[in-house]
Amino acid sequence: MKIELKDQYKNEPFIIELNQVLKEQYRGDKVPKFNPRYYLQELVDYANSGKAGLNFIADVPRPVTVEVITQRLHWLQYGTYHASIGYNATVQEAIAAIAVCRWIEDTEAKYIDPDISTDYDRKTLRKNLDRVLSESKIDPIMVWTGNYDHWY
Repeated sequence: MKIELKDQYKNEPFIIELNQVLKEQYRGDKVPKFNPRYYLQELVDYANSGKAGLNFIADVPRPVTVEVITQRLHWLQYGTYHASIGYNATVQEAIAAIAVCRWIEDTEAKYIDPDISTDYDRKTLRKNLDRVLSESKIDPIMVWTGNYDHWY
């Protein structure tokens, strides 16, 4: 799943507010869905610090910058959202992807670029993510209706 915001919405205030809405109204988790600059900078600071940071995105030469990670790592581009929706998706990824899908439906996709965004429709996500939730003993309907209280 890849969601690209339209260019006019790729700005820090909009992205920060959107992530807050996804967390509070759509019950996504607390990790930002659409990458804001401050979050990318936190990742860069971590990657450039100490031994633990060296293991994080280890194949990217140091010092790491926001520009370098956004060019080299597609899932860390500014103003985009990426999620694994395949066989190896986690429960946390499934809940977050469903929150983003519900927001797209409610806003009639007016904020996203449909020519670049992929795999964000309910049919595709239900086919792939309901299994992840069910295998973890979570009722997919509870997540899709926003009535599931997750543990993180």
